[in-house]
Amino acid sequence: MYINKSRILLFILPHTEDKVPQAEDKVPHAEDKVPHAEDKVPHTEDKVLQAEDKVPHTEDKVLHTEDKFPHADADVRKLLSNFKMKSCLIDPAPTLVLKECNESLLPFYTRIINLSLQSAVMTEPFKIAMLDPLLKKVNADSDMFQNFRPVSNLKFLSKLVERAVFVQLNEYLVENELHEVFQSAYKSFHSTETSLLRVQNDILQSLDKKQSVILVLLDLSAAFDTIGHEILLS
Repeated sequence: MYINKSRILLFILPHTEDKVPQAEDKVPHAEDKVPHAEDKVPHTEDKVLQAEDKVPHTEDKVLHTEDKFPHADADVRKLLSNFKMKSCLIDPAPTLVLKECNESLLPFYTRIINLSLQSAVMTEPFKIAMLDPLLKKVNADSDMFQNFRPVSNLKFLSKLVERAVFVQLNEYLVENELHEVFQSAYKSFHSTETSLLRVQNDILQSLDKKQSVILVLLDLSAAFDTIGHEILLS
């Protein structure tokens, strides 16, 4: 029987060579990256603000409200059953140990999630993450800081609260048909593959109709880091 393990292969290959630059003293080396990380987002945000006046604004009327805040123990138990128990170096205890104590800790998990939702606050300790710099491309120059993508690894409880919010918000979007039709990321049964299939299908249909086709691709720099949190919260 043939088993396609290309995903595993693509994950392993970049790790066969040590692409991270070596430094005798790692603290200064890490601190050298701080200015690049701190300056990148404000620089990108400035460009967005400069172009803001050129973008037409529309007023959307919200017809639905989200009021299903409280989670029951059963809801959290379901979350845990589908949760990837990955450990983080800053976790006070390995997640495999916590998994064995899920039933005992369930009421505490539920209370933490509900307090976060009801207060609309993610407590500061939950925002602390372990940053792992990954090269954007295998053959990229590892001495250039801009070639690295910082990946945040959150604590187990942080990820659990995050997952609870995602599930609740996603259910709300689905029930009220508020999902963006052409969004392919962070949606069930949607991915890069389904997006490519849609684009290919549209191109082929246009060509069959003897129409010209132009494909424009837009790459957003620091897309997640430049989200306007004030806009979302208001």
